[in-house]
Amino acid sequence: MSRHAVHIVLVLMLLAGAGCDNFVDPISDDRNGSVAMYGVLDMRTERQLLRLEALRSTIEEAPGGLQGVDVRSIEEATGSIQTWTRLDTTDRSGAPITLFEAYFEPAVGATYRLEVYRGDVVLSFATTTVPPRPRLTVGPVAGDTSSLAQTIFLENLEGVPERAHVDYAVVDTGQALPVIVPVTYGRLAAGLTEELQFQVNYGSDRYVVMAQLGKLVDEPGVRFRGLSLTFDVPSQEWADPVANNVANDLGFLGAVGRYTYEWTVDGQTVEALGWVNEQSVE
Repeated sequence: MSRHAVHIVLVLMLLAGAGCDNFVDPISDDRNGSVAMYGVLDMRTERQLLRLEALRSTIEEAPGGLQGVDVRSIEEATGSIQTWTRLDTTDRSGAPITLFEAYFEPAVGATYRLEVYRGDVVLSFATTTVPPRPRLTVGPVAGDTSSLAQTIFLENLEGVPERAHVDYAVVDTGQALPVIVPVTYGRLAAGLTEELQFQVNYGSDRYVVMAQLGKLVDEPGVRFRGLSLTFDVPSQEWADPVANNVANDLGFLGAVGRYTYEWTVDGQTVEALGWVNEQSVE
């Protein structure tokens, strides 16, 4: 596996929370004693993780080690400093790895500088900015019952939305409490136009919702309480995830924003889907 491929695999694993196997390439020409840094500031969780790896010039050479190394993050707008906690652990193969963790939710639009230091000396640093919250407006609904769709407009969007899903809150016949049925839209790039718009497909989503409830698509009695759209936006660093954006050393630092939106679906659309409209009116 190439070094660039190694970088992509590791960062995507950190982003997805899939684990921390030993995919860091510790071999780097003329960098013995340096430190590689890999991490993601992630709005989807309050636990932030950073992985460090001591570099060496050849596989035969002993790594310089991470003794006495610490990590801190600085929110540039406020100057707030947070010291991270070191975790010496193992990956799933049993190989030793060094992680640093901190508990906070990255702020929307905030720029963070992460520093790796030993004593008074900063060994390496990187900055990343959490993407701002995109502006969302809803357009008209069009189509017949099976193809009903509503246009969604996005502005101030810095990256392609990832892992998008629409959550439908519905109450089954004879029940009192709503259940949430998610419908996955995935990466929205294929559905985005130059005007940054895409379709929420009520007509086809209805089949998913009714199947989840164990009902035929035209079966009456389901009550609709509302919906929400959630998606993730990667920071600008993800445009080239194999690039090294860590000063002095190797690695990658990026950010991911997660944003949720709600809106009221007009009553005629709800009725056309065969549901009883029970959306709250504010």
